Amino acid sequence: MEDQKEEKKQNPTTTVFCAQCQEDTPHEISVQPHNKEVVLTCACGRFLKFAPGTSTADMKKFLAVHKDTNVGQILTVKHEAEINELIESVARDLA
Repeated sequence: MEDQKEEKKQNPTTTVFCAQCQEDTPHEISVQPHNKEVVLTCACGRFLKFAPGTSTADMKKFLAVHKDTNVGQILTVKHEAEINELIESVARDLA
């Protein structure tokens, strides 16, 4: 019974493009109590903030533009290992 109450307290999520993860991921939806900003937070820690009073329609427009402008812009963690391996390989070859 206590677990069910705890589950209900969790913030809802929505699927949003994450610039860090470079894919559509679940983002937790929360409202900051001090200024009522709406914050969408990815599990990786990146977040998007919307000013108080931003309409759902405006958020959707922003999120569409956000995805279009960020696809391919940030190296993803899964590519980091490949890049490090390449750097080490070049360093060995030059040594």
